Amino acid sequence: MRHCRDISRFDDLSGLSQSFYYYVHIGDAAYRQFIGKAIPDATYGITINLGYKGFDFSVFGTGTIGNDIFSMLYSADRPKTNSLTHFWRNSWKAPGGDAKYPESVKVANDWIFWSSSASVFSGSYFKFKQIQLGYTLPRNLTRKVMINDLRLYVSLDDFFTISSYPGCDPETATTGDSGTMGYDLGTYPTMKKVIMGVNLTF
Repeated sequence: MRHCRDISRFDDLSGLSQSFYYYVHIGDAAYRQFIGKAIPDATYGITINLGYKGFDFSVFGTGTIGNDIFSMLYSADRPKTNSLTHFWRNSWKAPGGDAKYPESVKVANDWIFWSSSASVFSGSYFKFKQIQLGYTLPRNLTRKVMINDLRLYVSLDDFFTISSYPGCDPETATTGDSGTMGYDLGTYPTMKKVIMGVNLTF
């Protein structure tokens, strides 16, 4: 579990603050709030196999429900480095406007803001690990050339992900040991692959 002891993203728990977010004294346990958890409520997988005559189609996917990801891609001491466009797109930009986050320039170097629940996102996702379509040629054709079975296939591996997480890949951001699970440290996302192949049986 992670908690933030220095800032409340939107809620004024004390009733004293009048700003968009506010600070409390470090170590003041009365204001500590749980803002996320790395361990999912559930992990799941789906496998579908279909066939018709010489064609075969399979789908395999995995996902998680109920976990959170703390994005550590932004560093307050290097405000000009790359960050999630999510923050800029949802930041305050003009008087009278409504926004999820404060004006970017106001929090660019604010370690407390970037260590708050502003950097916590839902890590729930579903990823299609493999979508594959194949066709096996009739044996009365392949046996003429001494081949028992000949199958052609095309596969999309790790190609589609359903998630609200604005980072690169919620799957790689939720794996790891107990010390890094749930933290997005900038791990490279799983590579999308288009694979074509032939299966031969003699």
